[in-house]
Amino acid sequence: DLRIVDIRRRVAHEASAGGELEEAFACYQEALEIDPTSAEAHEEIGHFLDDVAEDPREAVVFFRKAIELGAGPFAHDGLREALSQLESEEP
Repeated sequence: DLRIVDIRRRVAHEASAGGELEEAFACYQEALEIDPTSAEAHEEIGHFLDDVAEDPREAVVFFRKAIELGAGPFAHDGLREALSQLESEEP
């Protein structure tokens, strides 16, 4: 049910804002389990991994999938940012 996916995404966002990072990631994952074709859920996990968990390498995977599923310009921006971070980490 897409309403459940939306609810899980909102709970994840609130948990992340409240510093409950494990809970946030679990909610995002649950949203993807319910609807693995959700571009928004993939994009939000990408932003979470890049911005909160500071894992741009893993974020790239989710941004690319979000774009493949039709996500908008924020997914493209997120992908560019994550790739830029990875490039700056290389010696």
